Amino acid sequence: MVLFHQHFLARGPRYLLLRGHTLLELMLVVSIIGLLSMMAVPSFVTWREESELKHLVSTASAMAKSAKVYAITLQQPIYLVVDVTTSNCIAISENDECSCSNLQTCHVAGQQNVLSLSDFSASLDTTSGKNSTITFNPEGTVDFGGSTSLLVSNASHNAKIIISALGRIKPCAIHHINGLARC
Repeated sequence: MVLFHQHFLARGPRYLLLRGHTLLELMLVVSIIGLLSMMAVPSFVTWREESELKHLVSTASAMAKSAKVYAITLQQPIYLVVDVTTSNCIAISENDECSCSNLQTCHVAGQQNVLSLSDFSASLDTTSGKNSTITFNPEGTVDFGGSTSLLVSNASHNAKIIISALGRIKPCAIHHINGLARC
């Protein structure tokens, strides 16, 4: 105990007084951290919305590409059903009677392929504003008049999936989104 006390006295009496942080210093650090956190929250929300939309667009375009591949592989027409009025969903089916309100009829090779946007804070639309069924032929092309654009949007971002008559599927962003080409 004597050695410990002698160690502090060797450094001088001032060392014993300056051994911690004052309340003012602590309050300053806490307020700076709070200020930085408040500045980061809006950019985090925007980043989250952008990431969610990018995920939805890539998933929806992958479904359209899957429908095209199924049509070529199975050598039969495959239908990409887009429901924008009631369910906000996209489904792939061998059956032209498929609808998002009756998913029992929507399957390809025994598997159900459905993307429901109602689970996310995003909306789905077509260029016509109506439900659409896009038919991919065994050659991988789209039936005459079947080319369209799907519009996926959330509170702050908009993107498109352009499906051409030749079967090309191109996802793009209307405004700048990292990882998506501009339309």
